[in-house]
Amino acid sequence: MSKVFRKIKVDPLTSLNSLNLKISEVKHIDLNDLPPDEAERRVTEAFKFIKKFGEAIVAVKTGDEKNEAVITSVLNSSQNKGQIILLQEPNPVHLYLQIANEHLEAAQPLRNMIRSRNRVDNYFGLLTNYFKEVSQGIIFLVMTLEGFFNQGIQMVPEGYFLDEAGSPLTKNQLEWIDFNSKIRYVMPVISGFDYYTQFNEKYNKIVRINDLRNDLTHLKVSQKKNMTRYEDLNKRLIDFNPLEASELVFHYIMTLYPGYFTEDV
Repeated sequence: MSKVFRKIKVDPLTSLNSLNLKISEVKHIDLNDLPPDEAERRVTEAFKFIKKFGEAIVAVKTGDEKNEAVITSVLNSSQNKGQIILLQEPNPVHLYLQIANEHLEAAQPLRNMIRSRNRVDNYFGLLTNYFKEVSQGIIFLVMTLEGFFNQGIQMVPEGYFLDEAGSPLTKNQLEWIDFNSKIRYVMPVISGFDYYTQFNEKYNKIVRINDLRNDLTHLKVSQKKNMTRYEDLNKRLIDFNPLEASELVFHYIMTLYPGYFTEDV
């Protein structure tokens, strides 16, 4: 396990080469070294061409060491329809883990201070700041997993899974299956790897992260004899280990799909 939070790199979602398309025509537009006005004119012309043919695919090279062509959205603003925006579609799952780690990293020292034996003058302020950071981190960790599950579902043919009555399930129906069913039954079939069997302790901890997310997003009062209402939830948050949780999610996804994430160094 890493001793520090990983800096997740956000990559474009889809490379052109990964689609294995039969291409009938390619039009290259090189915007390098063009004056801004001329570059904008070329993009506008391309946008008109795309709208004319409807199903044209736009790919823009990344400009990094790979310099691969990636699928790009051609958008225009609702407020300014003349403005053309070329958006290399980012992988939201990369973004979710990056956001989760930023909040969990901010939460870690606050947790350490709360759990320290040293006297703290303002536990209330410390706990509220920790609650804000750790809850967002937990929510985005589960969003990372949910997004990853649903991307995996899109990789299988329609009707690949059957319900209890033997009827084929659509991909849309699979996406609405609960978290525990996806991680326990759906993902092992899609990935060919049974994480539950091979890493049972880690699997159970991941499920508990989702349980905690559910209790944060569907807040319920737990009245105690001492008249507290959320004592159990606050204790679970203080016991929660931000770095371990981040590493569990990273390990799960990278085990099923090695190379899915890259790190900024």
